[in-house]
Amino acid sequence: MKISQLLFVLSLLTATTSSAETIRVASLSWPPYACETGCPENGSGAKALRAAYGAVGVTVQFSWLPWSRAIADTKSGKYDALFISWPEDCVEGMKFSESLLTSPLGIMEQTAKPIAFKKTEDLKAFRIGSVQDYGNTLEFNALVKKGIIKTELVQEDSINIRKVAAGRLDGAVMDTFVLKYFLKTDFKDFAGKVRMNAQTLEEKPLGLCIPTAMYSRWNAPLKAGIAKVDTKKINSDYLKAFFK
Repeated sequence: MKISQLLFVLSLLTATTSSAETIRVASLSWPPYACETGCPENGSGAKALRAAYGAVGVTVQFSWLPWSRAIADTKSGKYDALFISWPEDCVEGMKFSESLLTSPLGIMEQTAKPIAFKKTEDLKAFRIGSVQDYGNTLEFNALVKKGIIKTELVQEDSINIRKVAAGRLDGAVMDTFVLKYFLKTDFKDFAGKVRMNAQTLEEKPLGLCIPTAMYSRWNAPLKAGIAKVDTKKINSDYLKAFFK
């Protein structure tokens, strides 16, 4: 067999192997980015992830779990990656992947009682809600650890919306589009009661947390896929259509 023919056969075998690969992803339901139900194609982030991996022949298999369980099960090796994640969500033994898209993270507040702050440390004057095991930002986490900012932990974003709307919290850490989703769907009655503060804490990258031992295996094809498809545009176009 000629070298050129051999290379051709090897390329076919490689393509066949790649197309047969499936990455098992543990994900919380975090609309509009990742949704078990209620969003077309499981959300903008899920669509972007499938497109990136699909471009290099890898299938994505989602399992929808509560966030804390998703972290634990991925760390134990039951799943290949944790989705949808900020870098700070990657616990010991995990690494953050290539960034798929970005998440504008800020403070949800009462419309009637807005929070005035110039820097994150100014939040020490307020009762701030945070979802348990969410990564938030490095600065926010450091201030919480030092006891400068006092937080009240809840299990999911929807609880924070109820608490802020009722005045039981002054504000809560939240992604802009997550709040926008809830005000469009489950919490239409709260549309005039809560809103995002105009100041953003951080524009955070979103992607996967991959166990270190499997990082090269799953990040390399993701990086290659992102080079082929514009995942940020997929996300942007999806959100524009969803909220039109």
